[in-house]
Amino acid sequence: MIKRLRGYLLTGLVFWLPIFVTVFVIRAILEWLNGIESLIPDTYRASSLIGYNIPGLGVLVAVILLLFTGILVTNWLGQKFVNMGESLLKRIPLVRMIYHTTKQIMQALLMSSGQSFRQVVMVNYPHQHCKTLAFLTGQVDTETELLNTVFVPTTPNPTSGFFLMVPEKEMVRLDMSVEEALKMILSLGAIGQPLFKSNK
Repeated sequence: MIKRLRGYLLTGLVFWLPIFVTVFVIRAILEWLNGIESLIPDTYRASSLIGYNIPGLGVLVAVILLLFTGILVTNWLGQKFVNMGESLLKRIPLVRMIYHTTKQIMQALLMSSGQSFRQVVMVNYPHQHCKTLAFLTGQVDTETELLNTVFVPTTPNPTSGFFLMVPEKEMVRLDMSVEEALKMILSLGAIGQPLFKSNK
């Protein structure tokens, strides 16, 4: 009887916990986006113009701002302003490092032209007799050979991890999507995935 109740309890937890986590994360993102309305001067906010707040207005403002910025910086004139601003930031040592590092990471992860996190590989880590999943992020040319740069995520928190430089011969490219690899990492391996697709 106790085992059966425990099974029901765990089943209920498995059902509800992912829902709660998803709702919590989405709510946090929406609240953060909604807070962008605070950038609007008080005189021009909805509460001042019509007398009450409009739910979700901050999210709409954020989307419009992102779309407008994207349109602006992709044309010739906008790119000129961006280049002028970046040349100014390059003269400030600490700001230059933070800005350019953040920009390169975001371009690598989000832009369709980037190749980072597009390939799942298997490397020897933390020693020669162990294997772990990693994400191919690029390549670096040394004086002697071309090395692959990979990111080894920690489990179950894949947002932190280790940066490694691995020769091609010591790395195995897998027929696994990034999503499948993340599922396997987040589940501590409980959700197994085929490392190589069958040709049948």
